[in-house]
Amino acid sequence: MTKTPHPRQILHGVGEQKVFLPVCDHYCGTEDRIRKSLQLQAAMLAELGRCVFDVTLDCEDGAPVGGEADHAVMMADMVRSLPTPIHADMVHQRVGVRLHPVTHPSFASDVELLIGAVGRQLSYVMIPKVESLADVDIAIQAIDAVSSARNAPLPLHVLVESALSV
Repeated sequence: MTKTPHPRQILHGVGEQKVFLPVCDHYCGTEDRIRKSLQLQAAMLAELGRCVFDVTLDCEDGAPVGGEADHAVMMADMVRSLPTPIHADMVHQRVGVRLHPVTHPSFASDVELLIGAVGRQLSYVMIPKVESLADVDIAIQAIDAVSSARNAPLPLHVLVESALSV
């Protein structure tokens, strides 16, 4: 297994490995906006030869109350429909998911329905409203429990959204 580079190596170009990270992340939660965003991302990828923005499929702000599981299944189906790169060096779409917060009743089902189903195709997972290191640990344990089929660790994007979390 390859060692994950330290953020300093990626962000400051220290060392041998240089990774291109898009500077823009487009959140979308409704089916129409997800489709439109993925189509735009694919078109720009074809035109420019690299992915210039991430698309984050949003459970937190996108799922209707009471329809969280159906929403996660719809998002997994969208990810399944994306072309899968044959090897890591291929240019491909970068798609991630923003789950519900770890304190939300739908967090566990989000992890199972998305990470468990299409984790191999995801570029990252976003965890919103993290208030403590314990929240991060909960997320990591849940994600690791269902993502054993991945060849590499699934990058985790932790959103610091309050003074308490700082």
